[in-house]
Amino acid sequence: MTNTSLTSSAPEVLYNALFDALPGNSILLAIDAPRFTILAATPQYLKETATTKESLIGKGAFEAFPTNTDDVNDTGERDMRASCNYVLLHKETHYLPVQRYDLKNEDGTFTEKYWRVSNKPVFATDGQVGYILHSAEDITSKIKSLQQEEKMKGLEKAHNLFMQVPAVIGITKGNDHVLELANESALKLWGKSADIIGKPLSTTIPELHEQGILKLFDEVRETGKPYFANEVQVSTYRSGMQEVRYFDLVYQPYFDEDAHKATGVFTLSYDVTDMVMAKKKVEESELKYRTLFESMDQGFCIMNVIFDSNKQPVNFRYLEVNPAFEKQAGLKDTVGKTILELAPDIEKRWFEVYGNVALNGEPIRFIDESKALGRWFHVYAFHIGGNESRTVAALFTDITAQKKAEEEIRESEERFRNLADDSPMFVFIIDADPTASVSYWNKMWLDYTGQTLEEAIGRAWHGIIHTDDVPIVMEHYVPAFRNRNSYFIPAVRVKRHDGEYRWHAFKGSPRYLPDGDFNGYVGVGFDIHEQKLAEEAIKQSEAQLQIKVAERTLELENQKNLFDNILKNSSNGISVTEMIRDESGNVIDANTILANEAAIEYIGLPKEVFLAKTAVELDPNILDSTYGQSCLRTLATGEPAISQYYMEITGRWQELTISKLDDDHLIHIFTDVTRVKEAQLQLERTVEELKRSNANLEDFAYAASHDLKEPVRKIRTFSNRIQHNLQGRLLEQDLHYFERMEKATERMQYLIDDLLEYSHVSSATDYSEEIDMNKKVEQVLEDLEVEIAEKQAQVIVGRLPVIKGHRRQMLQLFQNLLTNALKFGRPGVGPVIKISAALVKGENIGMPNVPEECRSRMYNLVEISDNGIGFQQEYADKIFKMFQRLHSKAEYEGTGIGLAIVRKVVENHKGFIRADSEPGQGTTFSIFLPTE
Repeated sequence: MTNTSLTSSAPEVLYNALFDALPGNSILLAIDAPRFTILAATPQYLKETATTKESLIGKGAFEAFPTNTDDVNDTGERDMRASCNYVLLHKETHYLPVQRYDLKNEDGTFTEKYWRVSNKPVFATDGQVGYILHSAEDITSKIKSLQQEEKMKGLEKAHNLFMQVPAVIGITKGNDHVLELANESALKLWGKSADIIGKPLSTTIPELHEQGILKLFDEVRETGKPYFANEVQVSTYRSGMQEVRYFDLVYQPYFDEDAHKATGVFTLSYDVTDMVMAKKKVEESELKYRTLFESMDQGFCIMNVIFDSNKQPVNFRYLEVNPAFEKQAGLKDTVGKTILELAPDIEKRWFEVYGNVALNGEPIRFIDESKALGRWFHVYAFHIGGNESRTVAALFTDITAQKKAEEEIRESEERFRNLADDSPMFVFIIDADPTASVSYWNKMWLDYTGQTLEEAIGRAWHGIIHTDDVPIVMEHYVPAFRNRNSYFIPAVRVKRHDGEYRWHAFKGSPRYLPDGDFNGYVGVGFDIHEQKLAEEAIKQSEAQLQIKVAERTLELENQKNLFDNILKNSSNGISVTEMIRDESGNVIDANTILANEAAIEYIGLPKEVFLAKTAVELDPNILDSTYGQSCLRTLATGEPAISQYYMEITGRWQELTISKLDDDHLIHIFTDVTRVKEAQLQLERTVEELKRSNANLEDFAYAASHDLKEPVRKIRTFSNRIQHNLQGRLLEQDLHYFERMEKATERMQYLIDDLLEYSHVSSATDYSEEIDMNKKVEQVLEDLEVEIAEKQAQVIVGRLPVIKGHRRQMLQLFQNLLTNALKFGRPGVGPVIKISAALVKGENIGMPNVPEECRSRMYNLVEISDNGIGFQQEYADKIFKMFQRLHSKAEYEGTGIGLAIVRKVVENHKGFIRADSEPGQGTTFSIFLPTE
């Protein structure tokens, strides 16, 4: 495993923060043997070694702590290096209980130091050693105390030494393990006083027996062999409370003077609880980090940003990703790979964003789209590591579905507003507000009231609705808002821009967000002024009104019984109209006397309005329309009719079946075909407009080019005459001007000729002639024989098919394509032009604009390829347009019409053309002509 994998599995920003919080004496080493770079250190370790983070982090272990070459007893570097290599080889912890490793002073001298050392492997997710946790306890004072003890003579001096050592020391003797000696550290650990000395441990400290320690004493005494153990868990009781601590143990056999068999055990125990707890915290922190990393729903990755020699970001490599990464980013097998390997078309701005984070260290949160990945992302990116680090971490979420939903909502709202602005009625949107605050009015309202949209927003209607009618509005609106119901306001007065009030009715329907939350109302308002005035007039003659109402009610009841079942069960709109005749018996108008709910829905007007107004009131031109004439014809002949009718007041198309009920009544069965009709009309208008535009363009091109030929000819003729008459009197600059005039008129002549050719191609109509394409290519090659020879070109022609088409246009096609291939050859390279043919199916043409009906047809494929200068593929469509050039006139002559003629010829023959090219690699023109 490399240092790169190390960085990806334990991000520096994480383990530095972790080690700052750990107790104990530990450092984290990279596995880049033989250097073993120091990655992090605990505060206690820095204190014990009298060093700083700045002097350690990033240095090799043996660079930071050099060996004392003046003292052969300093074996620290040798043993430490061997221990680290042992950990890498065996993948297990290695202990060095007592280790001489001197510390170098600032003046170059060394201080003698002894350490108890352990090197523990920390594994990566793949089971390999990721790094080494080095723990060291300064036992210099202990070792020196022991050394001093060897030098000291006398039991008293030895006793004092034991009592002062900051380790747990004791001596037991005999089978009963009588405690002969115990220092203060031992008594403190056991929570005992000196009274236990001279007594058996099995009775004074029974927990030692329960934990198997006394059994170990027996083994050491019986075998005479010492016992060593590290990080042993020991339970003690102090003040009645159990306490668990960890020790490195040394049990040494103790011999009385002149004894050949051990009579007791000398015990030395070092409290390493702090170091053990520190290691556990490291392991727990790593586990928490890994658990969070693995369980996040958001994608998370760590990347190394790659810069070029100019310090510009050009790529980035994935060092580590979490399981959610693949789902959110849509990428697989990313670790160790660059983004350009995974997504070659990735947008360059991603390099710039992550490059800025890597360079300036500032985090960034943004939303952006990657067309290469086909997704939108919400991203939070931040820098990890030191100032020189180019590592960036990113936390991101795929929000493509949310973006699509927002776009659909925006398009829906745009369609609604366009539709609303074309409506002859008021259209409005009310926020989810009990005071009926309006957030949108359509153009009809703004034109009627004279308000701007800004003036109309909010409760601006309060100054437009008559003051006396505002309570009526709220009387209907507030209960509906409270219950989330529709509402209908039958009549309120609305002030027009000229100050006149007219009666209007208003209807509102609740609207809801995609998640089901109530979001206010959308509604309409319509003019009922004439109806209201009529009602007032009727009220003035109440008696007459009552008679008419009674008569009308009876008639409606009869009709209702007749059509009730039909109206109730029909999904089509059904209505019955009664004819209104003049004194001579001629039909002059009609009333709708019956309409089912489907009819009301399709008509698009409130039922009260639809039934109250006559046909002529709704549409003054209805009797003269095709629909009106169909009605009169059915009424006269009794023959049913089918008609389409556009209701201008609602902007809807209806398709109706008209049947005669009796001499004064017609039955209408209909449905709404507005969308179909609008699409049909739009298509017809577009087709007619295109035909007219194409015809005008062709006429103009032909006429303009034809009429320009004579003026250009005269300019050239008179220029030559003037130059001839002034021969010998013209300055060199004058001759230069005449030369430029000659070239300009010559280019104009070419342009006019090409325009005439293009107009001829556009006006040809006969495509039934059988054409041998082999002969056409031979004819073109004969015409270009001189140019082919001058350019030392090689033309390779395969067998070509016989097609039906226009003879002269096919000649123009090959003439322009071969001329084009010769013109754009590479300097110093002889042109090689290949012409071949094959049969392909329409579905294999490989172009986006192939209609569905053409995909099953067979096509003759003719390919003309060259080894010329080529061009960028993004210009493949541009080259076929009129006057479009990819090079200046100074580089290559021409008018920019030749390839436009080629495409026009192909289109005339119901075919397709495609250009594929790459700079410096030549161009291939693929022409697809139908076989039938």
